[in-house]
Amino acid sequence: MTEMPRDMTCAEYIAIALTVLDGEASDADITVVMAHVVACVSCSSEYQVQQQVKYLVHRSGGCSVAPEGLRMRVVASVRQVTVVATDAHDREEQP
Repeated sequence: MTEMPRDMTCAEYIAIALTVLDGEASDADITVVMAHVVACVSCSSEYQVQQQVKYLVHRSGGCSVAPEGLRMRVVASVRQVTVVATDAHDREEQP
């Protein structure tokens, strides 16, 4: 892929970021996608969620692909935990 247009959507960056997490991206793709992920709050958050899902599946001995329904429930659960943790942190910072 390597040459990515500047008008890519966040969804397109995340789709390629998933290949980064899977170890299937070229060095050039990794550089471009990760630069966007670092600069974009929503993509950074989504990347972290997907990274956590991948870790949890791997930790559970998952060499096989999880059924889509299970994957979506795990993603939703990780997002909920992330939001709760972020909200709690934000409340602590406010006077």
